[in-house]
Amino acid sequence: MNSKTILATIIATTLGYSAIASSQDITIDQLGNDNYAMVNQLGDNRVNISQSGMLGQSVINQDGFNNSVSIIQTLESNGAYSDINQSGDDNSVNILQNSQNGSAMVFQSGTLNNININQDLSEQNNINVNQSNMQNSIDLNTNMGFGNIVNVTQDGDNSSIILAVNNGANTNTVNAYQMGSSNHINGTSIGVNNILTLNQYGDNNTIDYWQEGNDSSLEINQNASGSTLFVQQGGMNNNLIVNQNMTGSMQINQLGYGNQATITMN
Repeated sequence: MNSKTILATIIATTLGYSAIASSQDITIDQLGNDNYAMVNQLGDNRVNISQSGMLGQSVINQDGFNNSVSIIQTLESNGAYSDINQSGDDNSVNILQNSQNGSAMVFQSGTLNNININQDLSEQNNINVNQSNMQNSIDLNTNMGFGNIVNVTQDGDNSSIILAVNNGANTNTVNAYQMGSSNHINGTSIGVNNILTLNQYGDNNTIDYWQEGNDSSLEINQNASGSTLFVQQGGMNNNLIVNQNMTGSMQINQLGYGNQATITMN
């Protein structure tokens, strides 16, 4: 198939003195190799992009209220790349990866931001997510994929991260960082050779995580007062490291054979 290039640049602006609201819907479907899509929006907008080819790229910038972005990188795509920047309130991003060697970078700054990432049968993809402000949420699901790397950072209070690495998801790496107070991390991991690192910096934070499988590792670092930790790890030859500084409480259950646990409380 011949290479195709799609360039879409759309700017929608609602001025402060105008009584007419601006609302645009943009849908871009890319089929083929070396595709490219760029969307710039100012206002109450929505974007849907589907990439089904090698080296598909999408760059999106949104500034306004109630914005949403949906990115689909299909099984046929290889090396697809998405770069999303949102600034405003009530923004949301949905990413579906059924691809190989793909990557996505998401930056959200505002209030009540939400990111949903689903990786199904994906291989060696890289996702980086950064959220700032309060009441942010990230929901990550990785199913039956391997070699994926996910880095998640939240800076603010009353935020949540939900992680699910399940159904034969093997050799995946997840790093989660939360900075602020009253934040939550919940999740499950079922598979082999998975590596997870969970970090919380702030007061009154909680982590509730269950890891099941073999030859996997889970490292948890909590640095603040009044934090709570509940961890259950089952399987064989797993490694658990927990560091909790300041005052807090923890409950740890480890089931199986050949497992190791290092617990430090300061």
